[in-house]
Amino acid sequence: MSEKHSVEVLDSIVGEEALQVWEGYYASYRDYNLHTPIKQSMGEKDFLAALASDSFKKVVVRDDSGDIVGVGICTFNLEQLPWINASYFRHNFPEDYGRILHLAGMYIRPDSLGMQASIPLMLGIRQLSRDNDGRIVGFDCSLKLQRWLPEVIMRATGGQPIGGAFEPGQQDLQAYYLLRDVEAEREAERNSTTTA
Repeated sequence: MSEKHSVEVLDSIVGEEALQVWEGYYASYRDYNLHTPIKQSMGEKDFLAALASDSFKKVVVRDDSGDIVGVGICTFNLEQLPWINASYFRHNFPEDYGRILHLAGMYIRPDSLGMQASIPLMLGIRQLSRDNDGRIVGFDCSLKLQRWLPEVIMRATGGQPIGGAFEPGQQDLQAYYLLRDVEAEREAERNSTTTA
């Protein structure tokens, strides 16, 4: 398996490539969804619609043969995510609203050397956020099954957690994480003082 990965941002993934990504995505979440009452993945219809829609950006990691080994489905439009309470963000983050990038879905092909594909994916998501003047990345996941995900995202992006700690519930707990891109904020502040 190749160790070289390229990252690109796409408006859409359609056709055979979309079906291949769906099959991998479904297979990677199948076992997770058997062990938690909280569904951890989109259904086929919603997933393929998100891949085809230009209202979601797709951060894509390819190996050196051009095969997709990772995808992050992202949006700044929290209104289009029925499981996200956009009013909460408008109220609590008024200055950042519209610049909060939500990671709506993620897939890394299991045979793609794990961290070697996940780090480029996370860095691509961070760059997408920065390219759009984003300062916060949000995502949700099951604490029971995906305790590793917040740590990987924090390490790869350098994001600082916003809010308190979460405790697991009796069956499971769906947690929402917000990470502030402190480095990007400092850079923007430096740029504004040098141009003033």
